[in-house]
Amino acid sequence: MANDRERSRGRGGGGSGKDKIDALGRLLTRILRHMASELCLNMRSDGYVNVQDLLKLNMKTFANIPLRSHTVDDIREAVRRDNKQRFSLLEENGELLIRANQGHTVTTVESERLLKPIVSAEEVSVCIHGTYRKNLESILESGLKRMKRLHVHFSCGLPTDGQVISGMRRDVNVLIFLDVRKALEEGMKLYISDNNVILTEGFDGVVPVKSKIAWCRTDELRIKGAEIIDITLIVLSPTVEYPARNKNKKFDHLVLGPAAGQGLRNRLQCEGIKSLNKTHFSTSSSIARGGENVAFVTVFTIFNSPLNVRVDDRSSDLVTVGNASYSKAQRSMAILNVFINFIQVTMPQSNIVILTDPASDLNLHRDRVNIHPIPGEYSRDKLMLQRIRAYIAFLEVRLEELSRKEGHITHYIFTDSDIAVVEDLGQIFEDYPNFHLALTFRNNKAQPLNSGFIAVRGTADGISRAKLFLQVVLEVYTSKYMSASRMLGDQLALAWVVKSDPSFDTRKFTKAQAFLEEIGDASVLFLPCAIYNWTPPEGAGQFHGMPLDVKVVHFKGSRKRLMLESWNFFRSSANLSDMLCLILGSGRTKYDF
Repeated sequence: MANDRERSRGRGGGGSGKDKIDALGRLLTRILRHMASELCLNMRSDGYVNVQDLLKLNMKTFANIPLRSHTVDDIREAVRRDNKQRFSLLEENGELLIRANQGHTVTTVESERLLKPIVSAEEVSVCIHGTYRKNLESILESGLKRMKRLHVHFSCGLPTDGQVISGMRRDVNVLIFLDVRKALEEGMKLYISDNNVILTEGFDGVVPVKSKIAWCRTDELRIKGAEIIDITLIVLSPTVEYPARNKNKKFDHLVLGPAAGQGLRNRLQCEGIKSLNKTHFSTSSSIARGGENVAFVTVFTIFNSPLNVRVDDRSSDLVTVGNASYSKAQRSMAILNVFINFIQVTMPQSNIVILTDPASDLNLHRDRVNIHPIPGEYSRDKLMLQRIRAYIAFLEVRLEELSRKEGHITHYIFTDSDIAVVEDLGQIFEDYPNFHLALTFRNNKAQPLNSGFIAVRGTADGISRAKLFLQVVLEVYTSKYMSASRMLGDQLALAWVVKSDPSFDTRKFTKAQAFLEEIGDASVLFLPCAIYNWTPPEGAGQFHGMPLDVKVVHFKGSRKRLMLESWNFFRSSANLSDMLCLILGSGRTKYDF
């Protein structure tokens, strides 16, 4: 019982047992990792068991609730809320299966089937085992042992990273840093699970420790030359902060790691950068049918930096991708050009409209690309605010044009410029004929809506209602979220407008399925980010890989280099499927671009 209490304290929330879903999650962890044999559960070699079999067990959770009182939806919710991502769900032949991603002691599980091998030290930026001082003497004498588990567990991060860390309890006071490069050189096999726990059997179940150790004082935590085979050890005082990982380290070359979602149904399967199950993309555009078209609209400007910088100018902070070098301003233009390139490959009949500051001289001459100056405040601190204003101004112009003459319909998709359209999006307007505007959503309580993709039906009614909707968002933005005017304010305002509708059920955000809702005077289509706004870091996290029907890849933040590298790869290979494997395998890496 003492061990159970200790485990519950280390598992991030709900130690009191008051929250029945958290308590259910803790019991599921225990059953799926350790108790399948004694409970006579039919566990497959890949760790999956039938959810209905679990719900028949005569057991109580830590909240003293019979397991039989829970439902399939409760189990789905426990998996969704598990911030360490310890579970995977699989729907197969009409049945729902569940497994623990790692941590098994049951020997019926062929654990390597659940894991991806680590073949390069560059795949993980840090590898740490967290433990306690009471265990230190034994570790120094006998090494790190897997005990009853199948592997020794290491974490990919530190508690100071600001997130729940899979593979480490929060109250540890001893950290053991594994030198992954040396471990691989010594022949140690390392694996990584879907929830980013690093695992190894060591050698015969032990990660050995050499005897020579250089200690450091706990009040000045510095990594010294601790001689442990492949390991550096640091002892921490509870009053001292953990040594922070260097978050500013960003790579200047592609770093490939394990591709998330391998073995999952309806997910892209990769062998290295070779796609195994997605070999065809539709590039036959639906947008020309019935006299309709689709245009892309993006807001773009250059901040205080000349485009014509000499490559040999060392002060220009050049970054090289492939055979080209870019200054900061040139990087932005390179991203914009790749954005255009992808659209012209997958939707060649689409026009692209760039909304920009009238003072900007973009000097961009591309087929089907139009520059549309819109006055406003394009400073960094107000850019997200200006983007909504620019969208509204653009829709007003289009509405006025429609009132003067009726012609063929052009639908509009407003996007960030750091996206790659990898499938024809015109189908949205045919498959969902009753919406006025479309937003993308994800399972995120604080920021469920992403403003990087907004589709507007090109009829007068669609444009008018979308404009009014965005005007409400703008009013909420300026009245409630100006403190976040540089970042996130637009997403927070969008969420506020949607959630404030009394008939809206936020639980719909938990399932990656499109749905239509009446919000105010507009019919709003909600499209899952996993398909229409997929991002590399979320692909390695909550999206559990890349859906086979993904249509838009969003290279947020420090993934801009990956966008250019992906285009270069596609240009040389002409294979979109393999390119997506390249992106998926790089999802955990931050770049310098």
